[in-house]
Amino acid sequence: MGHNNVLYGGIEEIEGGYVYHQRDFVRQKNEEIIDSLSDTDNDNPPLIRSMFTIPKVSDGNVYRSRVITFGVSFNCVYFELDDWFARFEKLIGEMYWSNVTMFIKPDIGNSNQIVTWRSRMWDLKLLPVNEDVRVPPTTTEWERVQVELTGKYY
Repeated sequence: MGHNNVLYGGIEEIEGGYVYHQRDFVRQKNEEIIDSLSDTDNDNPPLIRSMFTIPKVSDGNVYRSRVITFGVSFNCVYFELDDWFARFEKLIGEMYWSNVTMFIKPDIGNSNQIVTWRSRMWDLKLLPVNEDVRVPPTTTEWERVQVELTGKYY
């Protein structure tokens, strides 16, 4: 018998400013990266296409940026996620985003975790605003912060 741990969160796409005129490009590239994920993964927890939801941009359902949501339940020791974090960070390293927030809720114990990644690139305001820039750089620099919450939170 295993333990049902839950991991869920959202990837906030970059918006406005530097890439405003490239929103369609950014959205298309992020969709291509998520869509390139396999439907199966023997690792636990998996990193598969079906765990992600990408909102479709249509009249009024997205303001300036999208939040790509993700979630999965898994059976493993929730605090031994280093390999999964490495695969997840490889994925987001190919994408365009400003913040990522993840919640980890273990089945046993009473220490939920919040993990955040905050892009260092899009804070700088030093990137040139240039209509001639065809491809903005992906988010390759970030800070990851893990906070452990004690007590049960439902």
